[in-house]
Amino acid sequence: MIITALASTALAALLGAAPGAAPQPCKPIDKDPKSSVKVNSATVQSKDGTQLVVNLTYTCSKATSLAVAVGQPPKTGTNPKYERIGAGTITPDCDGTSHTTDVTARPQKPFTGTWQRAAATVGANLLLLQDGCAYLIASDVHNAMTLS
Repeated sequence: MIITALASTALAALLGAAPGAAPQPCKPIDKDPKSSVKVNSATVQSKDGTQLVVNLTYTCSKATSLAVAVGQPPKTGTNPKYERIGAGTITPDCDGTSHTTDVTARPQKPFTGTWQRAAATVGANLLLLQDGCAYLIASDVHNAMTLS
């Protein structure tokens, strides 16, 4: 799944900082049941179709990253062949209250073209990156969201 790949990439980046060192086992953490993330919309923002903005609402008390990922065409079956992939991250404001924000999903290689105003898989993750581990705090995925 594209969202799992994004979390794995974040973890790989953390572990890549210490080449040759064995990663420490990740300890279980208590999840905050009040933490949540909801994808509201995904909009092609530029006339040339190269900029995609994902609007979402989130609540958290502990998270270090809010990540979005978009794949187009949407996921079908077990082996999606995305022609267009984009991702973006921001640092969330985890004060326990609800926030609505926009995150730009920048094209990821090899995609360098334009987004289509059509169906896509759109997802968001709240992640806690701590002690070389990436913990999924909350997520939301839409397998057939129409980009406007």
